Amino acid sequence: MEKHVPTNGIWVTAATREVCSNTIFTFEDVGEFQLKGRTRPVRMYELQDIEASFVEHGTVLVITDLHNYVGIGESLPPDELNNWLMKWSNLHREAVQGIKGRVRQFIADMSLLTFTSPDEAYHALLNLKALVKIHNQQDDMPNYSFKAAIQQGDLILSPTGVVGPLVNQCFDLLHKTPRGQISVGANAFKHITDYRQQFEKQGHFFVTTSLDV
Repeated sequence: MEKHVPTNGIWVTAATREVCSNTIFTFEDVGEFQLKGRTRPVRMYELQDIEASFVEHGTVLVITDLHNYVGIGESLPPDELNNWLMKWSNLHREAVQGIKGRVRQFIADMSLLTFTSPDEAYHALLNLKALVKIHNQQDDMPNYSFKAAIQQGDLILSPTGVVGPLVNQCFDLLHKTPRGQISVGANAFKHITDYRQQFEKQGHFFVTTSLDV
């Protein structure tokens, strides 16, 4: 089989491709080849380049933005600020428990999470809102308040984190999102079923009007 593979290429058989079918790898059919010792040609597939192989198609991306981070950072000692941010990140992890979602990364006062559907993303944000309310009522640390944006598309994974057009689009939407609100891009809104009534069209995206996050 190796003699058919071009330099720096990686080819696999159909059986290997089947085992990898539910992973992040993608393959291209390169045809059938007659191999020594086989009576019938064997179909082979080429592993795509590393960038194409680490694409999650149709992913729902959520970015949350913590308000007043700079002001609180100037008023708290470094260790207290770190504890405050650590709890903020832990609230996100609690919010996605039991939901098909995961926390991808934190960038200062912003958090990036992914989900399989916009409804699950919105559900997680409702959980986060409830957890924030408990914190603000019971904890001696400074209060949390935030806004969030939801976009859907193809997510590119890299060694440094999630990147690509979907991330840029979500950050752009987050910038347009009013303080204390949740916004949803048009593509994600098309797939919302349980929470459609919570949103109102505003330009090319949709914003919650009934929730004070």
